[in-house]
Amino acid sequence: MRWSLIAHALKQPVWFAGFATMAAGFVLQFLALDFGGLDTVQPVLTFELVFLVIIVGLWFRQHLGWHELVGASATSAGLAGFLFASAPGGGDRIPGVENWLEMASAILVVVAALVLLAHRGNPKRRAALFGSAAALGFAFTASLIKATTTHLHEGGWSAAFGHWEIYGLALSGLISMFLAQNAFHAGPITISQSALVVVDPLASILIGISLFGDRLMTSGVRGPGEAIALLALFIGVVTLAHSPLVAAVKADGPAPVRSTKLAGHRTLFQRGAS
Repeated sequence: MRWSLIAHALKQPVWFAGFATMAAGFVLQFLALDFGGLDTVQPVLTFELVFLVIIVGLWFRQHLGWHELVGASATSAGLAGFLFASAPGGGDRIPGVENWLEMASAILVVVAALVLLAHRGNPKRRAALFGSAAALGFAFTASLIKATTTHLHEGGWSAAFGHWEIYGLALSGLISMFLAQNAFHAGPITISQSALVVVDPLASILIGISLFGDRLMTSGVRGPGEAIALLALFIGVVTLAHSPLVAAVKADGPAPVRSTKLAGHRTLFQRGAS
């Protein structure tokens, strides 16, 4: 929990390359939330690990083991199954100030509790707690992006900058990124990554339903189908997060690396940078 961590990152040229990539991804996420709700866009973001495996396999010509194949298959099937069964809709409600205060207060209390608890315990526990706190922050940031897109439609950029949400998303995004950096340094990258990819979509779905009126169809077999699909999705992303290849390219730790080419470029894929 020291800002010197960011100062150290600023001295690494590759970090700027990763930050530029993250900025481009943010713009695409902004556009995605303009077209869809939180319950659609945020679960799709878990697909980043599948793309990472594809890059490692095709570009770096690494052999994909059962972790990668099972994880990618479960993630793909789970995501497709959830979107098909839930048929997300709605999301047109404009939250009032009272709604925002209630949601922001709840998230702030939970994040503060997680950060306090993360100061004690073994590295795995600390990584999981910091990762969960960062995921909640990213989910709340996504909700602010969604609100900003509404203001843009109403009156353009002048209207957007006239509302507090655009400034709130900048602050929330920076704090979330800071918490994520702490998560990656607190313990195993596999643990922090798992917390991020599981908590973020779950929190986003709840926020979308509570604030924006997102609707998920749950009648008949759809409800159980969605639960099973989400379970498959989370099993897939956790399996990918524990993949030796993914661990190798996301951290400079002792994870096995199967080629010198991959070892020389592993930092390009650090989540902390991108």
